[in-house]
Amino acid sequence: MELETQPQPGRATISANKAHRLLGYDRRTIQKMIVAGTLQGGARPGKQRRWYVYLDQFEQNPPPPASKPSPTDYAAVVEENNQLRAGLISANEENALLRAAHAEILDAVASHRAAIDDALQGADAFRQAFAKSETGWQHLSKAISLYNSALGQYTTPGDLSALER
Repeated sequence: MELETQPQPGRATISANKAHRLLGYDRRTIQKMIVAGTLQGGARPGKQRRWYVYLDQFEQNPPPPASKPSPTDYAAVVEENNQLRAGLISANEENALLRAAHAEILDAVASHRAAIDDALQGADAFRQAFAKSETGWQHLSKAISLYNSALGQYTTPGDLSALER
């Protein structure tokens, strides 16, 4: 079978690239199908061959005419629409409640943080007071030690003979 070089007059053609999109085959496969005779078409001569395929060999089913929807279909659509609206209203109300609850939680967290800050300040003040108290006890202990030394000197006799009595 010889390859056509000119399309037949009166027959619509498309390029091999468009045919590969329609059929889902690779462009080279389309060209091989034309050469093998599986597809009707050909190639125009030139520096680079321009492959074509006859459009009338593709099955083209026109879309079925649109029919008017029946009243039951319309009623079903209206009912579905009403249900969707009710669901949307319910979802919006739930969103409002969730936003209010979220705001309450944020306020509670802020109050809790303030209470923790106050407790930490109180703990710091207690630590400082304890440190001052410890310093005071150290001074008091030193003073008592000095008193003990002084009392020891006053109560100890000057000579050892006084200790025998």
